[in-house]
Amino acid sequence: MTGNLGDRKAFSWWRDLNKLGASVNRHNQFFNNIMWELGDGTKIRLWEDIWSGSIALKDRFPILYSMSLETGKAINEVTKWVNVEGREVLSWKFIWRRELFEWEKE
Repeated sequence: MTGNLGDRKAFSWWRDLNKLGASVNRHNQFFNNIMWELGDGTKIRLWEDIWSGSIALKDRFPILYSMSLETGKAINEVTKWVNVEGREVLSWKFIWRRELFEWEKE
């Protein structure tokens, strides 16, 4: 099951479901069994929401999460489109509390 959180033509039940998702713990049984479509990245938080794999990135990479200055930000706030050799590609712009050690970059 997929849903586009930015779709203005969504049925009213889908909008209500999105509101429910924002107000409950994301680790409940219902939300663990659906897949959200990223869309324009305005509704899904980079670190806190489950959007890449089966757990939130903050739980998968707790050290990086603790060093990030982008906690609580939506994906569209930490990405930008750039032109690389005539192609538009998505670029991530992370801001860290300190410089990463080499072992943390791997």
